[in-house]
Amino acid sequence: GAEERCQRLESRAEAAEKEVEVTRRQVEEFRQRVKDLKLELSSLSQHVDRKTAELASVMIERDELSYKLEAANEKLSSATEQMGILKAAVAQESSQRQLLTLQHHGLREECDRLQSTVEKLDQINTENMLAEKRV
Repeated sequence: GAEERCQRLESRAEAAEKEVEVTRRQVEEFRQRVKDLKLELSSLSQHVDRKTAELASVMIERDELSYKLEAANEKLSSATEQMGILKAAVAQESSQRQLLTLQHHGLREECDRLQSTVEKLDQINTENMLAEKRV
């Protein structure tokens, strides 16, 4: 009776101790896993911080490049506008030159006609003077 009960209690106590030991090991494993996960989380957090800093730096660089591009576009627009003005001025100068060339040709023709007329009149005058001397 009593000895059997004693042995049964001892068996149950041993079984309970084994369960406690298994549970202790599981708790220790969980503690280790929590510790490992905390380290991993810390590492990931640092990685996120680094990437955030990189992103901020890249965004600053992008803004600077965007500003430079805008400035370059303004300069290009201005240069294009000035080229248009110069082309118009060159075209105007060219048409004025053509007009002056035409006027020059016209004046030359007029001069040639006048020269020819003067020569004819001179010849007629000479002929008249000769005719008068004969008379």
